[in-house]
Amino acid sequence: MKKNSLLCAIILGIMATTLPAQTVKKDYTHQVDSVLKLMTVEEKVGQMIQYSNNKLLTGPSLDSRNHTEEIKRGEVGSIFNILTVERAKQYQDLAMQSRLRIPLIFGLDVVHGMRTIFPIPMAEAASFNLELIKKNGKCGSSGDFCPWNSLDVCSHG
Repeated sequence: MKKNSLLCAIILGIMATTLPAQTVKKDYTHQVDSVLKLMTVEEKVGQMIQYSNNKLLTGPSLDSRNHTEEIKRGEVGSIFNILTVERAKQYQDLAMQSRLRIPLIFGLDVVHGMRTIFPIPMAEAASFNLELIKKNGKCGSSGDFCPWNSLDVCSHG
C-alpha cells in the first residue's frame, strides 16, 4: 500500500471510530506507529505547520518566503485559504514529492460560510437535515439543486 494511501486510511479510520453510529471499531495504533517511526523529527514538526494564502491572510503567509522546498520535504502539514483548485493541486503535487508522500490538508477559514449566508457544507452535512440542505442549495439559483463540493484530501495520487 502506498504511504499516502496508508495515511489516508489512518485518518479515515480515526474519523470513523469517533462517529457514534459506528459499530465496528478498528485499532489503527500499529499503522499510526509505523508511519510515525518512519518520520524524522523535522517531518513530525512540519505536519503541525499550517500556512495561509496571502489573499485571505489568517496566519503565517505562504508568500512571505518560498515554501516550495519545505513542502517537498514534508515539512508543511496544511494550508489555509487556497481559493482555486489549480493552486491546491500545485501544492499537493509538491507534497507528493516528499519522502513519505503525506498529502497536505486544505481548509478555509470560514466560520459562517464562504460568500454565502449559509453554513459551510460540512456544517450542513453534520445537521443531517436533508430538506434544509436542499432548500439552501436552491436559493439564488434557477430552482435546480446545486450541492457544494469539498476537496477530498485522500484522493490525490
